[in-house]
Amino acid sequence: MSEDIVLPYPNLELAQYYFILSSPSLSHLHENARTELLKGIQADQMAPYYRIVTSTSALPSDAALLETMEKANAEELEKFAERLAEAEKTEGESDIADALRARASYLTRIGDKEKAVEAQKVALEKTSGLGQRIDIVLTLIRIGLFFNDQDIIAENLAKAESLVDEGGDWDRRNRLKVYRGLHLLSIRQFKTGAELLLDALSTFTATELLSYNDFVALTTIANALVLKRVDLKKKLIGAPEVNQVLPEMPLLADLIHNLYEIKYDKFFIALATLEQTFLLPSRILAPHTRYYVREMRIIAYSQILESYRSLTLDSLARSFGVSIEFVDNELSRFIASGRLHCTIDKVHGIVETNRPALKNAQTLCGGSGSGFKLTKPDSEHPCPRQEVTIEAFIQLLFDGPACTSFAYLVKKLTLQSDNLLYALSTDEIGIIVASLPALEELRLHRLSLQSFVGSVGLPLWSPLRNLKYLGLDRISVKGADSPVVPTSSMSQHSDTLSSGGTLAELLRLFLSIDVFDIVDTRLVDDWPGRYSNRRDRAEDAMSTIPSWFRIREVRTNPNPESHKSSGSPSTHEEILALLTASPALNDIHVLDISDHLRIYRRFIPLMGSTLRILHLTLGRTCKEGWKKDIEAVSFCKSLDMLRVTILIGTRKAESARPLDITLGILGVIWSIPRCLQQFEVIFRYAHRCYDSARYYTDRLDWTAVDSLLISKVNLTRVVLNVEEEKDLGDASKDSGSDAQFGREFCKSVKMRMPGLVAKEMITFVPLDPQ
Repeated sequence: MSEDIVLPYPNLELAQYYFILSSPSLSHLHENARTELLKGIQADQMAPYYRIVTSTSALPSDAALLETMEKANAEELEKFAERLAEAEKTEGESDIADALRARASYLTRIGDKEKAVEAQKVALEKTSGLGQRIDIVLTLIRIGLFFNDQDIIAENLAKAESLVDEGGDWDRRNRLKVYRGLHLLSIRQFKTGAELLLDALSTFTATELLSYNDFVALTTIANALVLKRVDLKKKLIGAPEVNQVLPEMPLLADLIHNLYEIKYDKFFIALATLEQTFLLPSRILAPHTRYYVREMRIIAYSQILESYRSLTLDSLARSFGVSIEFVDNELSRFIASGRLHCTIDKVHGIVETNRPALKNAQTLCGGSGSGFKLTKPDSEHPCPRQEVTIEAFIQLLFDGPACTSFAYLVKKLTLQSDNLLYALSTDEIGIIVASLPALEELRLHRLSLQSFVGSVGLPLWSPLRNLKYLGLDRISVKGADSPVVPTSSMSQHSDTLSSGGTLAELLRLFLSIDVFDIVDTRLVDDWPGRYSNRRDRAEDAMSTIPSWFRIREVRTNPNPESHKSSGSPSTHEEILALLTASPALNDIHVLDISDHLRIYRRFIPLMGSTLRILHLTLGRTCKEGWKKDIEAVSFCKSLDMLRVTILIGTRKAESARPLDITLGILGVIWSIPRCLQQFEVIFRYAHRCYDSARYYTDRLDWTAVDSLLISKVNLTRVVLNVEEEKDLGDASKDSGSDAQFGREFCKSVKMRMPGLVAKEMITFVPLDPQ
């Protein structure tokens, strides 16, 4: 077999057919998909994959067909085993590597995921040629795409880029661009993905991944969303590769030509048709259909509004071929979320563009409360003053310092004004939106935070009344019961205290914060009459999340019992619904969900490819509902550390039985993914209630816990921690001390966990560290 021939295994078309059969809304495509899927499975003798498909009822099970394919698979694998054995006896390393690659290719072809990945990795170790090594890694990426395994995709994309940098040839470099672009589209990073696909347009050779026509279609769809109008004409409409294929796909031709030629009524028809015939049936683009259609509509609205200072609702509706009510509702939603800069005069039926008046060349100076100054230190003068224009300040607010002359010169910047309630100092550049009269009319809600140090309050003229402080690593949000400005300053903002603010605005405000800290209140205060239901509110908020938005940590209130109104299920579900709508969820590394596992459990599988640390509290009682909660832990495929807090021995609340707690702990351990390296259990008991805590400590089945933990081969460290919880205390206390109980706990548990103690895997962190 020539090393230049790339075999199209696994067959990604079959994964597309399986996706269609798994979608009830695509029932009109099921008959053809069922026929083609079965035909492809039979052609490649895919017995392992047939088992998966029939287990979900996508295809009817045929025992005779399965037996025939399994027999054929066994015969072929036996031949490969004989070939490998012969090569190991009489041939050199090159022939052994060829035999391993052939076996790995066959396992990939028949859809045996686990064995195929293992065989490909063995073949990679034995293969010396750089080109062949790159091909093996690309095959692993295809396996990940076929089974939608983000771990395999991410791991091998990084590996492929490293190998290509070592000296990959021109063809493999270009094929890797297509692989990366396709993956980026699948996680809604349209801009970068579209650029890679467009770059590979004239050199496309990755036919093992998708056909040339499908590649051109994806390239056209993605770039229609991200290219500016001038570039759309130059790079897409004028591209000969696109023009060669578009006659076969008139729908895409209508989409890009009508958008460019401002035929918005025909563009809307093409977009609606594209949604039903291409986006929803595509396993790559289906999760992003609503996002794509919404963003394309915003592009069209923005394009026509940029051409006019004002126009009537009637003419706007006629331009798009829709009713006045439809365009009124659309514009209202996009204006409210900050996506369109215009206002609607319902009385006169006019839409007026509302571009911010930047007041070019007007320099504002501090002293009278109407302006500000920026200070920049240097070696000779500790705090020289530099006046800047309002235009430069707005540019900093919206674009950050990278676009200005401050980007590489400023080491420290301080914003000063008489109207600032708090001053802000940063190591680099930080911005605070203040109640400056010059800015108030612009109603700015966005910050571009490059670096932030310290704590600062935000005046309440902003709709975000719930903001307490912001920093480089964390946001904390508190409710109206914890005002963020001094009481003496609240009167001047009384007109905005009742306006509330949406979670969408909160997310849109913090575009580069790593930690999202949910503290003790509902985050969303609905504006009267603005939304008819919670789903509409969430959809509105989703439209404001940029494709590059990232959140690394999500934490909920660790003691929700102390705030009865906090952390309601609807709040958490709404937050996660918003995050799921963007790639933010794919970047979460730390999840501290306290008592809210039941709410978050269905989202944990979506975080499984990147989640590294999971903290959860199993509550005061262990009931049947734990089983589904605990199952969620098994989806954390990249988890490094799991911390479980057990609340025991309280007098004010009914506690679980020791047996229930033991079963709960064993259930968590059973669900631990193979990758886990550290497991930590915290036993939290009521303040100074030692007798009750001893009751549980003595009756928990530590031997069973010890045996199950020993069986986890990748687990290298187990931590047992005992803590007191003062908020759970009672007026009556037991005799003794924390130190005494800590020593007793350590001694008792050590005696009943001999396996972990012998292997020196266990660490005790009692109240008395001595």
